[in-house]
Formats: sequence, C-alpha cells, structure tokens
Amino acid sequence: MRSGKRRLGELLVARGWLQQEDLDAVLAEQGERGTRLGALLVDKGILGEQTLLEVLSHQLGVETVEVTDRPGDADALAALPYAVAKRYRALPLRREPRLLYVAMPEPQDAEAIQALEFATGMRIHASLCSAREIDIALEQHYGMEEAVEKIVSNVAREADLDGSNASSVVQVDTPLPGEEAKGRASDPTRSMAPIIRLVNLILLEAVRKEASDVHFEPTRHGLQVRFRLDGLLRRRMSIPKYLQQSVLSRIKVTARMDIAKKRVPQDGGIRLQVDGRRLDLRVSSLPTFYGEKIVIRLLDQTERRVDLGTLGLEGESRRLLEACYRRPQGMILVTGPTGSGKSTTLQCILKDLRSEGINILTLEDPIEYELEGINQVQVQREAGLTFADSLRAILRQDPNVIMVGEIRDGETAEVAFRAALTGHLVLSTLHTNDTVSTITRLVDMGVPPFLISSALLAVISQRLVRRICPGCRAPEDPHPSALEALPDGALDSVDRFYRGRGCSRCEQTGYKGRVGVFELLVFSPAVRKDVAGGADEGAIRDRARGEGMRPLLEEGIEKIRRGVTTLEEILAAAYWDGPCATAQRKGPRPVPQSGCREGAAPRPGRPTIVYAEDDPAVREAVCLSLEALSCQVIPAADGQEGWEKVERHLPDLVVTDIEMPGLDGYGLLEKIRTNVATALIPVILLTGRNRCEDRMKGFLLGGDDYIEKPFDHRELLARVKRCLERSAFLAPPGPSRSGSSTG
Repeated sequence: MRSGKRRLGELLVARGWLQQEDLDAVLAEQGERGTRLGALLVDKGILGEQTLLEVLSHQLGVETVEVTDRPGDADALAALPYAVAKRYRALPLRREPRLLYVAMPEPQDAEAIQALEFATGMRIHASLCSAREIDIALEQHYGMEEAVEKIVSNVAREADLDGSNASSVVQVDTPLPGEEAKGRASDPTRSMAPIIRLVNLILLEAVRKEASDVHFEPTRHGLQVRFRLDGLLRRRMSIPKYLQQSVLSRIKVTARMDIAKKRVPQDGGIRLQVDGRRLDLRVSSLPTFYGEKIVIRLLDQTERRVDLGTLGLEGESRRLLEACYRRPQGMILVTGPTGSGKSTTLQCILKDLRSEGINILTLEDPIEYELEGINQVQVQREAGLTFADSLRAILRQDPNVIMVGEIRDGETAEVAFRAALTGHLVLSTLHTNDTVSTITRLVDMGVPPFLISSALLAVISQRLVRRICPGCRAPEDPHPSALEALPDGALDSVDRFYRGRGCSRCEQTGYKGRVGVFELLVFSPAVRKDVAGGADEGAIRDRARGEGMRPLLEEGIEKIRRGVTTLEEILAAAYWDGPCATAQRKGPRPVPQSGCREGAAPRPGRPTIVYAEDDPAVREAVCLSLEALSCQVIPAADGQEGWEKVERHLPDLVVTDIEMPGLDGYGLLEKIRTNVATALIPVILLTGRNRCEDRMKGFLLGGDDYIEKPFDHRELLARVKRCLERSAFLAPPGPSRSGSSTG
C-alpha cells in the first residue's frame, strides 16, 4: 500500500512492531499469494488486528471506528442500497444533508469512494474499520428491520392485534406527575418502527402476565429480558446483541431520559394505556460492564377491587385489625421486608376508611398508586421537603387519618407518634422481622417506650408467599428435609400436603399468584404495661401469644392445611427461632436434562439447544454430536414436547426434524415465531426430503437454516456454530477483533 509518506511495511519496521527480516519473508509470500500485506500479517499472527488498525489510521490520516454493538442509523442505511454497500464493504454510519459517513476497510480506495458517491448522490466521509466487523454489521443492520418487522407482525397476529396497529396497543401518554422533560439527544430509534413495536409487545406481555417488574440486562451475548412474576425473576427472552442499543435507547427516549448519558444512573417514567388499563412505569438505568441495565416497575393505576380478605388476612385477625383502625386516634404499623406487600395493606385500610366526612392525607416517596378521594403528598428531598417537615405541614391541614409511607429516622418517628397522641390515626411502615422486634427497633430510633405504649394500637408483620396453581394442584408430600426443619408436632393439623405439578397456566412453575401471611400484635393493657416497663422481646412475645397472637409460622401452616401454599414457601418466608436449612426462596424445580441423558438443569454461560427428533437413534447421535460444542442439549421426542421445552427453558437455538407425528417441525417453528418470548430464537430445520417447496415453506415461516438428511455431522456442527455466532452467543467478549483487514 502506498502513502504520501511511507509504505505500511516501512512504518511497522520503524515503529518496532516488525523486524526487517520478517517483513522481507512476508513480502515474498505476499507476492506468491497476491494478498494485502496487512491481512497476511494478521492471518499469520505476526500482527494484532488492533495494532494494524492503529498503524493504518496513522498512515492514511483517517480515524478508526468500532461498529460492533453500534445501533444502526435508519436514515443512513436507507441512503445506500444493500447491494452497493456489500460490494464495496461500506457501512453507513450517519447522514447529513449532503454528506454520508461510512466505515470501510479501505478508505483510501478512490474507485470505491467514487462509486459510493454516484450511488448516493452525496459526498462520502470514510473511516477505517476491520473488514470482518463490517461484514457482520452489514448483515445485522440491513437485515434487522425486515427480520424484526416479520417477527413482530407474527407475534401481534397471534396476540389478536392488528399488525398495523400493534404500536398503538401500548400508548405513551403524558409524563408522570412531578417530572420535567430532560435534555435529550436525538432519538436513534427514529424511523425504526419494528424496534418500537418490539418494545411495546414486551411491555404488553409483561402487563398481561401480571409482572411487577421488567429487567433488561445486557450480557456478554445479548440483552436478557426477565419478568418478576409472583416475586421471582423469570427469563422471558434473549434479544440479539446487535439490537441491544436500539432497544435500550427506545426505552430511554420514551421515559424522557438522556440517551447521551450512559455512564451514570438515571430515572425516568412513562405513563401508558394498555388494554384499557392505566399504568405508570418507573424506569431506572444503571451502567454495567456490558452496557446499561434498565429496570421498569409496572404500577397499575386502575382501581383494583382488593381488600384485606383478598390479601389473605381473615377471621379473628381481620376483625381485630378493623377494630383498631376504626379508632379516632393512635398508630398502626405494618412491617416486613421490601416487597412483602406493606403498601398494598395500607391502601386496603385507606380505601375502607375513606368517606366524605374524613380528611385523609398520605406522605409518600414516591407516590406509587393514585387513590381517588385521598390527598397524596410527594416528598421532595431536593427542595428540602423531608418526611418530618412534610408531616409537620400535614398536621396543619386538619387531617383525620395520616399515612406516612415509611418511618426512616428518629425525627419522623417522634413526629408521627406525637401526632397519634393528638387526635389523629397514623398509619405507616417499618422494616423489621416480626411484630415484637418492631418495639426494639423504635426504641433504637430514639422513641421513648412510654410513647410507644401510649400511641401504638397494633403492629402487623407480613410476608407474601406463592399460591399453588389451581389448574395443576395435586397431593404430594414435601421433601423430608423440609419436614425435619420444623419442631415435632408443628404439622399435626395438616392432613394432606399439596403441590402444583406445573402446567401452561402457571408456566410450569406450579404457582399462580401470591397471598399474604400475617402476624398481628394488638396492644392490650398488659402488653402496653410490659412495653412501658422496658420488658425484653421474649417476655412481650410470651405475653402476646398468651393473649392469642398467632406467629407467622402458625398462620402459614394454616394456609398449608387449606391447600393454599406449600411448606417450602412458608419456610422461605416465615421468621422463627428454630434452625431451618430449607428456608431459602427457590424458583421452579429443575427439570432433568443434559444431552439425551437425565441430569442437571442448564448452567448459565453455556449455550442451550432444544433438539426435537422422533427417531431415538438419530436423536441420541445428534445430541452426542452437539455436545462437542460444549452446548447443553435438551432432547424432545416430538414437536409438542419440543415446544413445551422451548417454553420452559428459552434456549439459544432450536434444531428440529420436520417430519414428526402430531406437531411437526413446521408447526413447532410457527409456535416459536408467534410467541414474543421465543420469537428471536434461531431455528434449524432437518429433513430427509430434498424439495424446493419444503425449503421455501421453512424459510417463509422464519427458519434460519435448512439441512438435508443424511448429513455429515461436521456440517451440522458448523451450521449450529454459525447460528450461535450470528446470535452473538459464541462471540468473544468486547468488540470483535478477529477478522482480517487490508493494508
């Protein structure tokens, strides 16, 4: 390669990156092979890709760019036809009125630049990039919109939506209260309707699945989407790495966040109309090693018909609590860890109390649910409006009932307790393990024991446990280790245990929905006397139990007796003094798998493949062959079993035979492509029929590759590896630098 200054080889020798004798040997080989010097040096391992790009950038006087993980610019891509871009290896990056910025492996090629200018009618500004990065990016960006559009259309059609109207099902409304529009860079997803619709369909599925949170988590291999369902995170889909930035940018733009800031945490909000329901979405971003993680909290503002009985507080405990909050003054505290439903319990009490003759004010940070007929106040720490200051102001508003979102410090606690003694009913929350330890926590915060005993009416400690799915509930004894964790006689009242076997209704988890487990401590005269006298927790607990208080564990066992939940759920949630080896929240029970043998569940970090084949001998041979790629293979004997395992495990690749009894390979492919959780999973079709019609049908349904039987197993492995690489699963960490470049 010639330059106005030095040849590439001379520059490498001058900088000490290459010895003269090595250069002479490579130049001789170059003459025989007729390849570029730079490409030959990289292929032989003499020079690193990054080093070559740096030298070429200095030699040519052009900047280098990275296109890995870079979102495509729809306007720039539209300016240059794919055939021209492919021929001259030019990736459009950005477009101005009369100027197109492109990345090329040979930015000094005047003939190529002239051809690009003729094809676009614009001047070309070329930057340097490796040839392999450009080849991958061309396939990704030019094929992305068409592929995603097809997937979204299929999913929208299956979800009973008009494909042309899928974007309007999730309607972006006004910003949330108290939010101002932030300074934003231009939206990189403009004119990328498929990405917008894909994000909308993910949110739509989250709402319909009743998820409380949606997690978008960048990983080495792609963008993982997880839903929090019934308190546990479940993986819903994996979005290819090349779509990651576009998806995250779309969310940030909609949430009125600054898309130019990627290294600092941000908060935003979206107000949506989904299926006629009003939702507030709280959006939070956090920089991680592989990109920004975004978490969306879904808050349904539609008035819900929920009362204390629906939550799980029933019988004598509910009657006693209602008697407490019907009093004109005093304090009721709801305690438990984060996510235990404390705010929902307070909302049920407020809904029961609200009437035309009562002035109810709440103090929250943030306001999560809008309650009709109740005055809600947002804490503004930036403006100096803290819980304590706001509470003092509220006391001058002639309130009857005050709800303080959380008691976080001694100052707020003291003001709240004194308000409870001066003619107000005060409701609030506190983070403690059980009812009795709440007293110790308040004393530690500086609240005098006499004030606690005078003001407190009741303390509720609660947990949320998962309900057994009614669609697949069946008698089944718990694991022996769970039984051994409890003292003798604790389960004498339980005649039969139940468990969910797993079905499509509960997505194979065995659980559907959650219910509360409550411990209620009512402050009787005897309990007040013990608290004022400084009695320890043990003495107060014994007194309360003697007066009828039922601990969390006993309340949970009652729900086990009635077949509402499982012993494992209660042990994971209830706080008690005995040893409990199984008191850890568990997800769905692992399903045995690994090749064609029964074994462990898939392990993170290894690609997972579902292989559907009705011939046992072929299935066994192919499974063993695929394991050579260090993949975890989940076998299925037919298409229906294959679909069940795809739904359950969300693999990184599906390989399926076409001719199978029942649900064939085409039917399996169609199910995969019409479900938002599986729509982006690559699928390879296997068949013994060499017919053009079969191949066309597979590709029209969304198949990624097609292999005829009998096939060489080396070909199968090569095609499987290619599919996994295209989905970025086997890509090396960081920007790709393994391709060849010219020089």
